Order: sequence, then C-alpha cells, then structure tokens
Amino acid sequence: MTNSFSHLERLFPGDSEMAGRMRAFDWSASALGSTHDWPENLRVAIRLCLTSRFPICLWWARPLRFLYNDAFLPWLSDTKHPRALMQLGREVWSEDWDTIDPMLDLSDNPVASFCGQIAVGEEFRRAGKCRIDVPPHRGERSTSVFTRHRRWMTGASLGIVASWAVAAGAQRPQTNLPLDPPRERGASITPAYEGWYANPDGTFSMLIGYYNRNTKEALDVPVGPNNRVEPGGPDQGQPTHFEIGRQWGVFVVKVPKDFGTKAVTWTIVSNGETQSVPFTLNKGYPISPFKELGMGNQPPVLAFSQGGAKVTGPPTGVSASLTGTVNQPVAISAWVEDPKAPGEAEAPPAGFGLPPGSVATVSLHKFRGPGKVTFDKARVPVPKQGAMVTCLATFSAPGEYLLRVQANDESGEGGFGFQCCWTNTYVKVTVQ
Repeated sequence: MTNSFSHLERLFPGDSEMAGRMRAFDWSASALGSTHDWPENLRVAIRLCLTSRFPICLWWARPLRFLYNDAFLPWLSDTKHPRALMQLGREVWSEDWDTIDPMLDLSDNPVASFCGQIAVGEEFRRAGKCRIDVPPHRGERSTSVFTRHRRWMTGASLGIVASWAVAAGAQRPQTNLPLDPPRERGASITPAYEGWYANPDGTFSMLIGYYNRNTKEALDVPVGPNNRVEPGGPDQGQPTHFEIGRQWGVFVVKVPKDFGTKAVTWTIVSNGETQSVPFTLNKGYPISPFKELGMGNQPPVLAFSQGGAKVTGPPTGVSASLTGTVNQPVAISAWVEDPKAPGEAEAPPAGFGLPPGSVATVSLHKFRGPGKVTFDKARVPVPKQGAMVTCLATFSAPGEYLLRVQANDESGEGGFGFQCCWTNTYVKVTVQ
C-alpha cells in the first residue's frame, strides 16, 4: 500500500485539488488503464500539468480525453467540473467542438506552436458562436483565447498539451496587445518576468526575458532612456540586442533579502512604443530553475574548457573571454552534460523537443555589441553526455561583444513555460 501511494504521489505531485482527484481516480477502469502501465511521455505531461501555475489541459488517447490542473478551473463551469476529468473532449465542450477540434489537429509536429484564436465574450455567446467559459474576474468584451500545444506520440498513444490565456478590455488600446496579429516590423518589445528564486545567502534573483513581437525585425536599443532598469539602473545587465520572438530568462536582477514589496521595473522604448513591466517578489511567482519540482529534471551543464568551471541554470556572469578579428570566424566551444533524474531515461521519449539522437542542444545569441553577429549554425545538437560542440561567430565591426550561450534539454524553449530547465550564460568577445 505504501509503495502504491508513493507511486501515485510521484505521478500526481502536490497538494492541489486536481492532484488529489487524480490520485483518487480509478485509472484501471478508465481508457488509460493502470498508471503502472502508462508511457513515460504521459507521466511527464501529467507532472508538468499539475506543477504549473498556468492553466493547462491535456487531451490524451484516441478519442481525445480531457485532463486539467487547478489553474484551468476558472475555464470550467460548475456543470463541467469535476466530471470533466477523463471525459471525452467532444463531450466536455460539445457545444463548441467544431471550433476546438481543428485547433487540436497538429499533424505530426512535435514542437510547441500557437494554433489560433477563439473569440469569446457575451456578444459571441449571444450569437451562438462560442460558449467557452471565461473566468468570472475577467472582462467580457473584446476577449480572445489562444492555445499553445505540444503533441506527443508513441506507438498508439497520442497526447496534446494546451495552455490557455485570456486578454480582455472594453476598449482596444493603441499599443499592440499580446494577442494582436503578428507584424513583420514596427511592433514593440515587451519585458517578460519568468519569476524569482531565493539564493543561499538570503538574497533573491529575478529571472527576466523578453518578447520581440516583430517576426522579421531584430532591434538594438542601447542602455539609457529607451532601455533602462530602475531603481539602480539604467544598466543592470539587460540585453541591448533583441532577437525576434520570445527569449526566455536572458538575465537576472539580484535584490537584497529585505527587498520586501518593492519593485524593479524594466522599460523598453522601440518603434515609438513604450513597454514597462514591474517585477516583484509576489508570492505567485516563485520558480525553481535548477530543478523541476514535478519530475526532478535539471538544466544542462556547460563548461568552456575541458574540465573547467561548470555553469547551469540562469545566467550569473561571463563564463569565458575570447578575442577575434573583424569578419573572421571565432570558434566558441562548450562541453555539455544533461543531468538525469533518478529513473529518467538517458534518451528522451520520441517526439520531445530535441533532434534525434541528441541529449541537448546549444545555441548562440548576440546579447550586446556594436555590430552584426552571424553564426554558422542556429542550434547545435549535443550527441552524447560530455560532448564538445562548436559554433562559429563572425563579427562585422570592432568592439566588445557579449554573446549569450543557451543550452536546452528535452523540455525545450522556456522549459515549455515551466521556468525550468535550460541554461544561459555569457561569453565576452573582444574584436579588433
């Protein structure tokens, strides 16, 4: 009995309502069968779902059945919860299945992707177009929903993970919103707060990324009035080069142990738009970037010389310094390991976010510097534990550059939104 309970606690971690309901559920009588026979990718998906603070639902097996976490409860009415657990998806939202079903068809693409928008709100309900429940504390007008999916397949198993978000407002502001249609150029850059974590000395670290909403325009914004972190800034180690898309946990702001309820604010002005986001030690934003709580996963480990100092997790400083010449490639090499949790397979299950036969990937990114930097490879696969990988960087102008070196395991970009497990660090290159 103790072993069985320990098995359920590991599979359904935490003290949330849905973790408790899943531990008490009679899985043997369900379409998924005994939990002891579940494939590893289903176990991973369940743990990620239950340990996330984001609203996440799982659609699993054929026909798709519905599982979800506590954060997803506001999307379900009293008539749907708790009976929705393991119910057929088409029965949970029978009134809107024609809208939802196509969004869940991702062919065989194993990576996360945005899959569209559903217009919801009172006017759409009256029109009979969609009746997905909007959390009651949200506004009803001009509301939209997007889903982000990952599809896992192994043998006859099929699974889709969907995280949901909502943006609401009676009036559309002039600045672009997170759910605006993408633009190639002219859009803003928004700071993104991954969360905070405690340091051994009693201080706290705020892990921060950004989202460049342009699909084809990378931007350089020097530290100053248009790129400032306050108080204590304007320079607190933030990037001055902004790649397109979402970049996760690219720098850290460390605050003292008595920081309390104060805030650090990052302001970015680009393309005539100002985006300013405050970061606090709010109790809703603690993260565990060195070990994923549900599965025990850990971020990759990097070293820039064989047997040299190792770095893992969020960036803490410059790990290597190199020199180079304008328009001549500079080789940047790293030795990479990906720690495995007890019982974790050496190779990730098929369909996870890594190239076949690799244990991790490494990518290089311009972080700061006066000129253009080009890389010979966008992302380098790591073929085995402890392998050395090399990327060539070419610089268009003399000066001092900071490059961000990022290592990802099978959890992918941003750890699939769970703030673990990837590693970022910096390499300084002085170019003559």
